[in-house]
Amino acid sequence: MQLLQPGYRFTRNERWTLAILIGAAVVVLASARVPGLDAHLPVCPIHQLLGIHCPGCGLTRAAQSLAQLELPEALLHNPLIAIVAPFALYRLLAILVGAITGRRLLTGWPGWFVKGYQMAFVGAWMLLAVVRVVSALAPEANPLGLGLP
Repeated sequence: MQLLQPGYRFTRNERWTLAILIGAAVVVLASARVPGLDAHLPVCPIHQLLGIHCPGCGLTRAAQSLAQLELPEALLHNPLIAIVAPFALYRLLAILVGAITGRRLLTGWPGWFVKGYQMAFVGAWMLLAVVRVVSALAPEANPLGLGLP
């Protein structure tokens, strides 16, 4: 039994996307299930050099919490997981469905939706960066530590 359509070829973009998503899933699931494995994950170089949490800090822990179905904890580690996870899941499913059926899944998204999603991500990323820099420079401005991992 052949899973993929005969003659189907992944595009370069699809191959890279699959490699990154599968690699990230393996790391997240392994570190979520094996106690003490997170200690061996790389540390954020920006946090290590500057002492400021970058907008990406906490995404691995957020993904681990999401893998264990702990959404509130995931959002506390990094609220960007609410934007990153649905897009990653859609992209993975779109590639796999395309390979199995031979048709590209939902390639005709309206331009305004794609641009809106991209702008929401960039805007949330920038807002989180500002919150984290202000929290590092003036901790009294963020007494509850919102947006910090």
